[in-house]
Amino acid sequence: MKYNDSNSPKVRACIEKELKDVKDRVLIQYLYSIDTQSQEEQEKEPEEEKESPRLLWIYIFTNNPGMVEVDFCKKLIEKFGYKRAKTVLYNLRKNNFHSVKSMEESLDDNGNIRPRDKNILKLREQLAMSQQKRNSVIAP
Repeated sequence: MKYNDSNSPKVRACIEKELKDVKDRVLIQYLYSIDTQSQEEQEKEPEEEKESPRLLWIYIFTNNPGMVEVDFCKKLIEKFGYKRAKTVLYNLRKNNFHSVKSMEESLDDNGNIRPRDKNILKLREQLAMSQQKRNSVIAP
């Protein structure tokens, strides 16, 4: 079965019949499991590969990551889950972040990118204040 594996029911039946005649049955279990994996192992491998921090970095940034990048991806996956971490990294790349340090500094607790420019922060504060003023003027 190891070298001449067949999915044919007739061949399988013949092999099963021959194995029933074997006197020392101790080694027969190895015959079945030598080249096969359990279903759990087969399902687990693609999931691990898919959620690898290293592969996530390569997928988003298209270059091989160092330990710093892999650790950063691990932190993101642990904090937000794989899907959200992928979105966060994609947004960082889209906004031209290149160093992990700048990426870490720019992310808030929800994985959103903080504005880089202090002027943008001031503008947002001014906008919020003007909206509050409008609301207070409109309301009696």
